[in-house]
Order: sequence, then C-alpha cells, then structure tokens
Amino acid sequence: MNLIKIWRDSSVGHRAIFALATVGFLLFVQVTIALPYFECIAGFRPFDTQEPLSAVAIAIQLGAYGLGATHAYVLFVATEIPLALSASVFFMLLWRWMFSVSPNRTFMFLQGGGILFTPFIAVVFDIAESVGFANLIAGLSGPSYISAIEFSILMHQLKTAAEDVRIYVTLFFAGVIAMQWIRERSWDR
Repeated sequence: MNLIKIWRDSSVGHRAIFALATVGFLLFVQVTIALPYFECIAGFRPFDTQEPLSAVAIAIQLGAYGLGATHAYVLFVATEIPLALSASVFFMLLWRWMFSVSPNRTFMFLQGGGILFTPFIAVVFDIAESVGFANLIAGLSGPSYISAIEFSILMHQLKTAAEDVRIYVTLFFAGVIAMQWIRERSWDR
C-alpha cells in the first residue's frame, strides 16, 4: 500500500490539499491582520481565542472595549467562519481519503452512518459562538445579558470540544490504517 501514490492519484487528495491551503491562507490572514487589529482596538484577544473563558472575564473585557470593537470583531469573524468551514472540509476529505486507502468494515460502517459530516458540528458551534459574542460586543444589555454570556460560553466550550474530537477521531483512523498496514506487512513475509 503506497500511501503517497494513492494520495497523488486521488481527486479527494487534491481537494484536501486545496482545503488545507485555504486553511493556511485564512489562518495567515487572521493571525497577521484580523487578530492584531482586534487587539489594537479592543485591548484583548477575541473571546473566541481565549481558553479558559469565564463570565467574569467577558464582563471585564466588555467594559474595557472601545468604540470600534464591533467593527473589529466583524473583521475577525469574516476570517473565523471561513477558516472553521475550510478546516471542516479538510477533515471530511482527509477522512474520506483515509477510508479509500484502507477499506475495511469499520470504515464502511462509519461512512454509511454519516461520520464524514461530523467535522461540521464544530462550524455550527463556532457560528453560534460568534453570534453570541457579536451581540455582547455590540452592546447587548438588560435581562438577556447574563443569558447571552452563558450561551456564548457554552457554545465556546462545545466548539472547542468538537474540534478536539475531530483530532482524536483522525488519530483513531490513522491508528486503524497503521494497524492494517502492519498486519498486511506481517502477512507478506
């Protein structure tokens, strides 16, 4: 099983490389433009990038934000959502490629069950998180203020968990492929 040749000859592999290049470009734009701009205007990193994040930290930072924080956050989200979407597309294509490289009953079962779409769960949580934080930064107040903070923190935690699960599942798939490759090599002797 020559993984490099299979990757090179695979249209799924080419699409995954394109998705990864898109992730790299968007990450570059976010780190070099959107994050520094937000930090310059608001004095803090965006809530989306802070771990751990608490209601107290949000309240303190919101009180310190300047007038341009809403605009700066919109710029950040303009890179954050496409970045999350591109990363999810990359993982979906990577998993699809892994399934084609090493077809087995487990992968066929998982693919039939729709596991290829699970990377997009992180995108849903990311969008919800961004909407919550945008409402807070735009000046949401009154009785829904505390609820918005709690909602945003929950979405932030769920997004982080979904991103972690994506990595762990990818490592599990790589482990299955490695075990199958080792088994095939031992049978060839």
